[in-house]
Amino acid sequence: GRDVTIHYPSDIANSNCLHGVIAWGNGTGRSGGSNYMQTFRKWASFGFVVAVHHSGSSGSGGPHKSALTAVLNESSKASSPFYNRLNPKAAISGQSQGGLGTSAGSSDDRFVTALPMAGASKGASKPSLFLTSQSDFMKSGTSSAYNGHSGAGTLLIAKGTSHASVPFHKGMLNVSVAWYRCFLNKNEDACNLVKNDCSICSSQSDLAEFKTKNW
Repeated sequence: GRDVTIHYPSDIANSNCLHGVIAWGNGTGRSGGSNYMQTFRKWASFGFVVAVHHSGSSGSGGPHKSALTAVLNESSKASSPFYNRLNPKAAISGQSQGGLGTSAGSSDDRFVTALPMAGASKGASKPSLFLTSQSDFMKSGTSSAYNGHSGAGTLLIAKGTSHASVPFHKGMLNVSVAWYRCFLNKNEDACNLVKNDCSICSSQSDLAEFKTKNW
């Protein structure tokens, strides 16, 4: 639709498996579907489909949910490249105000996990990966959301890294891919990397610190 851009693997029409969906919400004023292309391309290269709502005001979580609805509707159309190729259980993510919207929208039953970036609030008790950085002006709120999270969760704090650069941080993107492979693909090897003490977190040299809880 006009309000949603979908980033996806180029060979999805020939795929014989169900692809995990990530519903994305932009940061304040960052309207459109391509502000975070480096991030979207990384996720798509691992087989995920990213549905991006164009709104630059996504704090309610409504745009994330609308983006998910739009892409899942495509999966029921025989003429669509997504026909019968999407996993109906999805992830919700976003940056800054989109991170706040990630927390707000995480209670939707279609989401099995949440990844708020550089902005988070109290959300559903689903497995959640909280991403922030030493230089992120929303670090305090994101860390507080992790501390108050009642479900399984992990907090990553990048070395340096501005608020706007959190979604592009190499180490955190590496962890996010393993996280999605675990919770969307049910990949046991990936789950062993991200659950409990998050062994993949330990191997990311560009992280200042990380915490895990409730595994």
